[in-house]
Amino acid sequence: MDCKQYEVGIRDKQGRMMSRKWTQAEVLKSVSWLKRENARGSDIYIRPAGEKNQGIILMDDLSQYQLDRLKDKRIEPAAVVETSPQNFQAWVRLTSRELSPEIATATSKGLAAYFDADPNSADWRHYGRLAGFTNRKPEHTTENGQNPWVLCHESNGNQATTGEHLVKRATEAVAERKRESERKSRLEAAKNATGRTYGRDPIAEYQKQLKTLTGRYGEDMDLSRADFMICKDMAKRGYNEKQLIQALQEASPELATRKASHEQDYCQRTARAASEPVL
Repeated sequence: MDCKQYEVGIRDKQGRMMSRKWTQAEVLKSVSWLKRENARGSDIYIRPAGEKNQGIILMDDLSQYQLDRLKDKRIEPAAVVETSPQNFQAWVRLTSRELSPEIATATSKGLAAYFDADPNSADWRHYGRLAGFTNRKPEHTTENGQNPWVLCHESNGNQATTGEHLVKRATEAVAERKRESERKSRLEAAKNATGRTYGRDPIAEYQKQLKTLTGRYGEDMDLSRADFMICKDMAKRGYNEKQLIQALQEASPELATRKASHEQDYCQRTARAASEPVL
């Protein structure tokens, strides 16, 4: 898995989990103790440690057919672990970079949905089983009291061919969801505007006027034109350029989508144009 540190989880028969944060060398030094805990009925798990995702995600509850599909799609696992007979987990390295929990979770959920893996295990830091120990779940215990070994079938550690592409798609999807959420929240704020402003609050004034324009032209109106119309009226009412910029930055719907990467320049130009006197 090629991570600097790991969290090893030891869950006892009562379902209580204790964890240890170790380097790979420390994990190996602790195998004897882990074996004793496993023999006493505890399940042994592992995941990369850290406050960010280490570029690798877990896919759970896979069949051999699903593993073959992953490889056919060039999403080759870095490690494959058989957790019970013919049931597998795959660790997929997406990138060598750290990923935010949000991006890693989005990628994990997308892959789980596409390949019909366990959706409940699709997040940025889910535990997988550590190979070399037995699976102590009661449903896997045989009549003779035997438990299946957790077996490592593959462990090349390689990054998936399409890993970076998957991260890019997830990043775009998360950004789009954020933009849509911001658009809805700003329009909702305008809808709920009281119609009164106190203390010459530029944001409240912008929202009040946006509510009026939305009611007149609908939510599909030209928002850039609405920005200018509102700022022009606000300038007439005595709001200065700095206040107009503030209103646009904090209340204009879809600003990041409409003016991607140059929001600040757009706000400044709109405020300046709206403040210019009519000759």
